[in-house]
Amino acid sequence: MLGINQSVSAGQSVRLIEVPVFSKYDAFENTHGFTSAKEFAEYLSASIGKYHGTFIKSWVEALSNFDCPNNEVIKEYKDIREQWPWPKNIESQANNVLDKFALLAAAGEIAINLGL
Repeated sequence: MLGINQSVSAGQSVRLIEVPVFSKYDAFENTHGFTSAKEFAEYLSASIGKYHGTFIKSWVEALSNFDCPNNEVIKEYKDIREQWPWPKNIESQANNVLDKFALLAAAGEIAINLGL
């Protein structure tokens, strides 16, 4: 909204989260061998439907092997929040949403680091 000189109303920053992935993180520029971004997105969607829930057993087992899993998660979470390009002075509702995204991202980073 700010990019088109419009003010953000209360709650819009929570309902309309702007996640800057295109061109910045190579999200759909690299289609991993698919002929188009659409074909790649459809493959991802089908894979999510097929594999949803299969990861949780490995994840819980890996967490149970940490002496204190909170320390690892909190460290990763803080690192992620510091790297994200959102302004630090955003409203509390949007901050709560970003906290949840950061927690999910931290879980993903830990899983990658563990080879899951």
